[in-house]
Amino acid sequence: METLEFRTPKRAREEQPIPVTLCGEELVVQRPKDAVLYFAATAIGADVPEPDRAMAVIQFLSGTLGLVDRKRFIDRAIDPADPVDLGATVQLVGGLLERWNAWPARGRVEPLVVEADPAPVTGEPVHIVNEDLELDLVAHPPKDLVLMFVAAALATGANEGQQAWSVGIFLDAALERADRDVVARRMRDHDDDLDLEHIAEIVQHLIERWSPKANRAARRDAARAKGRGSAKAVAGARGGTRAVTAGGRVGAAKKTTTAAARGRGRG
Repeated sequence: METLEFRTPKRAREEQPIPVTLCGEELVVQRPKDAVLYFAATAIGADVPEPDRAMAVIQFLSGTLGLVDRKRFIDRAIDPADPVDLGATVQLVGGLLERWNAWPARGRVEPLVVEADPAPVTGEPVHIVNEDLELDLVAHPPKDLVLMFVAAALATGANEGQQAWSVGIFLDAALERADRDVVARRMRDHDDDLDLEHIAEIVQHLIERWSPKANRAARRDAARAKGRGSAKAVAGARGGTRAVTAGGRVGAAKKTTTAAARGRGRG
């Protein structure tokens, strides 16, 4: 067998720090390795599938932000009251790439300011019930950035560790603190039947329900119903909750509207 042996002299990488104000918070982002910059172009492309865009954003953040800044970014992405969302993240990545690609021979680059312009969170809360696993909780739709991250991790053949991380991010964003603590404790309990596969299946249902495509279809249906004078039907659809089982079946929640109850009485 022939052996190819060679040496690569070390070279100092030029530091190219960029001051950033991300939706009101300041940080400094250091230039990553060339490989990170190359793949980051996928994050801002016009016709890029959402799973590919999500993975590119995650890899870019991992290659540019330190541990403290990365944790802070995730915390802000989870927080429904924080303006950091998908739009702000794409602006962040695009602005950094633009500055590093046109780095001046002398002087400093212009600081990057990403203004807060959060997109409204769409979708309705979902009542999750599974009697076999003794689950009864309410999930709230998270921001588009969280939906994209988690959908990508569950759809691209990620390993169990990556899936567990993404599911944890989703639960942090979608559940009330008390419900999050209960689910986390039960998943650590050796004698409890609740496991990652059950939660991941529920998360997949919720992502499909809250995806931008599903929300657009729901808005179109609501508009058509309103055009036909079906205001009551629209109001009922918005006010109801749904029960989701980990077995993949979706059923109506136990609560019914007053009008429906009167209808049964007349029957």
